[in-house]
Amino acid sequence: MANLEFQMQMQDQNQPPEQGKQPAQASGFSGILKRSSHPTAIIFHYLFKALAVLCYFFLGIFTNNYTLIFILVVLLSAFDFWTVQNITGRLLVGLRWRNQVNEDGSEQWVFESFGEQTQSNSVDVYAFWIGVVAMPLIWGIFLLANILTFDLFWSMLMLVCLVLSGVNMMGYYKCRKDHKQKLAGLLKQGAFNAAMRV
Repeated sequence: MANLEFQMQMQDQNQPPEQGKQPAQASGFSGILKRSSHPTAIIFHYLFKALAVLCYFFLGIFTNNYTLIFILVVLLSAFDFWTVQNITGRLLVGLRWRNQVNEDGSEQWVFESFGEQTQSNSVDVYAFWIGVVAMPLIWGIFLLANILTFDLFWSMLMLVCLVLSGVNMMGYYKCRKDHKQKLAGLLKQGAFNAAMRV
């Protein structure tokens, strides 16, 4: 009898799945990471953001040293700024921006787009843009709350974090706009070349 049950279980395991049924996809953050092309980049895209917010809210429970909290939150926001600007933007959406100082002292925004990476999957693109847009909004809300409570010390911290995340958001917005203009120019040039051959 046990042998018969064992054979029936083995037959069930060896049968292909029924037509039309898809395997269940994992939900939540683990599901996002499984569908991502660059799960490590997504983790680091949100890691420093989350650590900065958590330090701002909860580090005061463990220490009364507000200067330490200020410095840690600024450092984590700076780490986030650098990571988003130099790594996750390039990997997740194929874009990168930088501010270049010319010999005459003038500044110039330089936008880069990486051809093979502009076809990123939608999970990577949404994860990137949600993080880039959400952080200035979060720091802006915290700044407004601190201004309304007349807390100058924490308002300065929120202003620093807002500027760091806001510059990243503005840089990537301009970079995406520049990339779309370059693509449109390439399409026009390709259509013109095709028309000239005819």
